[in-house]
Amino acid sequence: MANDPHITWAQEVIICDLCETPARQFCNSCQVSLCLCCIGKHMDSIQTLKHEVVQFKDRKVQLVYQECGSHSGQRCEALCSRCNVPICMFCVISTHNGHTIRPMKDVVTGLKSEIQHETRDIESNLLPLYKEMKKNTDKDIGKSTQKFNSLESDIEKLRKSWQQEVDAIFNKFCSLNKSMRENHLFVLTSHQSLLENQIQEMTKTVQQNKEIHQSNKVSEVTNHQSKLTEYKEIPTIVQQPIPSLNSNTDPGKELTIELGEYTATLKQAELSSQKDAEFSSV
Repeated sequence: MANDPHITWAQEVIICDLCETPARQFCNSCQVSLCLCCIGKHMDSIQTLKHEVVQFKDRKVQLVYQECGSHSGQRCEALCSRCNVPICMFCVISTHNGHTIRPMKDVVTGLKSEIQHETRDIESNLLPLYKEMKKNTDKDIGKSTQKFNSLESDIEKLRKSWQQEVDAIFNKFCSLNKSMRENHLFVLTSHQSLLENQIQEMTKTVQQNKEIHQSNKVSEVTNHQSKLTEYKEIPTIVQQPIPSLNSNTDPGKELTIELGEYTATLKQAELSSQKDAEFSSV
């Protein structure tokens, strides 16, 4: 409403500072807008100080001085430069008699001038500088995030590549183990079959020999051919040891795996002691 050039300041509705009712009065002493109902409430809340309540149109823009802590009902309209504390007129002639006294209005004017200078310096110099630095930092964050995301993607690609390499090594060893197992068991099962056949033959021979031994037929006895020498040639088997699996997984050393006469080696990366220190200090 205040920005509309066709509406004057007097047409604006001023709200009471103590409630939501339009203000009709103004306390010059406390610089507070008041409605008729809140005048008594305002004066009762600060009974020790004098209040200059006037029509809103007669208001005066002036400083609001704080109440003196040593003299009730008095406002601190001066500053003791020696003690650097706000004081009232009674303080000037008593506790702070002989001290350098400055009117509070001059003190406030000087401080406001410093505040204004500070504000201009912040708005004109520091704030634009900080905004530009933040803008650049925002860009750096975006670039850094993008680069680290790219690094993460590359790391995952390498992880898969290394995993494929490790999988290839262990797939080879599994294949070797399967092949050696088949060869080893083939020798054993072949020897097993030979022994089973021999046992059957020997069992049959024993039964035949017992029958011939009981026979009265001369031809059966004379035609008997001994197989004892053949059976005493006990079949042998070349013992094949089961290959052992050995590995070295000590941190910082080569990763090795051995299965019989087959060996595979994988280099293991290790952070330097300096990098370890940097990581541990984070």
